Amino acid sequence: MNNDNNFQQPDFFQTEEKLDQQSFSGVDNSYQGGESDQFFGEVAEPDNRPGCLVSLLGFILTIALMITLTAGLILLGGKSSLTSGIDVFFDVMKDYMYDELSNNTKMKEALSLVDCEFSDFLPDKMLDDMAEGLTDSLTNGIDPDNILPELDYDYISDSMYNVTEKVVDKALDGYIYALQYDVYSEETELLNDYMVNVIGYDLQGAFNNTLYASGASGYSEADFKKAKEETMNTILPEVREQIDELVYTDFKTSYEESFNDSFPINDEVKQAFDIINIIPVIMKGCLIAAAVIILLQLIIYRQKYRAVKNISVASLFTGLLFSAFYGLLSVAVNNARTQSDWEEETQLAYDVIENMLTPFLIIGVALLVAFVVLFILQMIMRSNSKKRYI
Repeated sequence: MNNDNNFQQPDFFQTEEKLDQQSFSGVDNSYQGGESDQFFGEVAEPDNRPGCLVSLLGFILTIALMITLTAGLILLGGKSSLTSGIDVFFDVMKDYMYDELSNNTKMKEALSLVDCEFSDFLPDKMLDDMAEGLTDSLTNGIDPDNILPELDYDYISDSMYNVTEKVVDKALDGYIYALQYDVYSEETELLNDYMVNVIGYDLQGAFNNTLYASGASGYSEADFKKAKEETMNTILPEVREQIDELVYTDFKTSYEESFNDSFPINDEVKQAFDIINIIPVIMKGCLIAAAVIILLQLIIYRQKYRAVKNISVASLFTGLLFSAFYGLLSVAVNNARTQSDWEEETQLAYDVIENMLTPFLIIGVALLVAFVVLFILQMIMRSNSKKRYI
């Protein structure tokens, strides 16, 4: 027997009563109170995963970023390697040049008497200007008709004159001492030899002519002092002219002829220079393209951490490539060094090559550091994105 009393019909009045218990808020257009509160609380994270086309486009852009970044940085590393090699080469040439000059013991000893060295007479800046000129050509383009690095001949002339002025002053004191005590010292001989053989000027003859012009049979300390001052005033301008002649005529001519003989310019060389001059343009184009690709990655993804993640992957791939390239070449150079003879020229070549590899190591390390930073950044961005829906 059915128990009709067990059947319960909806309590419409109770439902209305519960609705009446809810209060409407005009501030945020929401109801407060009642059972409707159970529908407010945690909000599910919306499905913002990129669509198929966006994912495919992101993958293609990541591959393109790897290619353009690798190509651009290889060219950048190559340019930096040549610059580094040029710097090392000219640093070694400085040591070689001063070592060769030191074989001239008379000149070395003469300079030491006036507290100078070969680097004071022939300044380091001379070779630095050569290195800077070649580096500038690699950076801004090689002009086949103007490939010779410019030197600061004024600076070279001033350096030589400053040293020579000290030699003149000390040599005159030596001449006076020899006349007073009839002792021609070895130091005075060295200074006089410098003036005759290096500068090409007869300082002792000029001093004697000034001294004997007075016609006196005996000379006091005041006479010698006056003769020295007059000689200094007379011969220093002449010495300056002689040094300028050495620098602007003899040295400059020899430098230009030696450079032209070492780097003959023909049609094949000019064609090679034309190709080399295109490389910086390609390098800049690749790096600009890589920057544009990174910007596109950030535009197409609504969840920006996905773009950062793709950029970090490209950095990792490129960084490992450069690091492996540096490692393999370093091992090859070290093996070749240990198996070769120890002639100075051979070791110089290995030193230059090792320094030329350094920019690739720096690029590889920088890319791996960038990967770590970007990977951590995308994790933080992803975590912050999820927290908004908790």
